[in-house]
Amino acid sequence: MRMPTVRGRHLLPPLAALLLAGCDGGLGTEPNGASAAVGGASAVDVSGEWVTRGEYVIHLKGDAAAFFGVQPEGPRTHLSCEFTGTFSVVQSGATFGGTYTEAGRCETPGGQTTQVDVLGELVGGTVSGRSIHFALLESGGVPVECPQQGAIVELEDGVAGRLQGSGRCIEPGHPHAILEVPPPRSGPNRQLWEAARP
Repeated sequence: MRMPTVRGRHLLPPLAALLLAGCDGGLGTEPNGASAAVGGASAVDVSGEWVTRGEYVIHLKGDAAAFFGVQPEGPRTHLSCEFTGTFSVVQSGATFGGTYTEAGRCETPGGQTTQVDVLGELVGGTVSGRSIHFALLESGGVPVECPQQGAIVELEDGVAGRLQGSGRCIEPGHPHAILEVPPPRSGPNRQLWEAARP
């Protein structure tokens, strides 16, 4: 797999650069049906291909802006990002894994823009009722793991049709460098990330 790129250049993975900064989520309300239990029933099918979208805000301290290909705009540079991507999920019973891609367009308040492309793995996935948990593990560079929690918000005949969720990023071996993404902001039809069948 290739390293993430910004405007065609290989660079330190964006999530690793976030460890020098801070991250703040955007997009949403808590997903509906997040904890519905299905006692003794087969796990909901989340396997296959998914199209994803979402938004987030990155707060960059000092020279960390250079990792994203933008010039600092004061002591902290803010990048507002929207992304689209894919999940490719392989499931066995109540566990799953796979791969993901993400292409994000970010803009600073001063009008600078940059493109952030990421490839990685979906690891440690579990399905329990209508709740899902997994981690995004970015490929290349510093391994930054981003645990995710979400819900199956559309379900038909045991097959998930739409997912919503939120997460956080953790630098391995450094308990004080946890980048928490706060709960999604309230508002209609808003969430940190969403995945739907193509």
